[in-house]
Amino acid sequence: MKTFKFAFLFLALLSFITSCEDDDDGGVTVCDQAAWVGTYTGSIDCTPGGAQDVTVTVTASGTAALNVSYVTADSTTITFTDPITYSDCSFDVTGGNQGDTLSVNATRSGDMLTLNSSLTISDSTASITTNCVITATKN
Repeated sequence: MKTFKFAFLFLALLSFITSCEDDDDGGVTVCDQAAWVGTYTGSIDCTPGGAQDVTVTVTASGTAALNVSYVTADSTTITFTDPITYSDCSFDVTGGNQGDTLSVNATRSGDMLTLNSSLTISDSTASITTNCVITATKN
């Protein structure tokens, strides 16, 4: 009878220290629409142009897209007028109009947003390209 009690106690103890599966999610970041939406503050560094403070605002558009805009310290405002479709923790947008081309890639990791953009403005005599990197943290 004494052996039976110890065996039962051992099994009860064993059930408390084992589990069916690993509870660790492996550090996977979920980037659904709600995770993207918010206000981010940080810096924008452009070549040519230099660095300055920036505020990025991301809002929901419908149930599966985003509206993105940002305002720099010198009050320059950029707004992406078309809703942006994201794929988990990133999005890519390319567009153009009358010889001008904008290409944007953004990624989200935790509360950090990194947005790389390249804007080329062209006319019949010349073209100018500005490359910018925004690094911002969600407030």
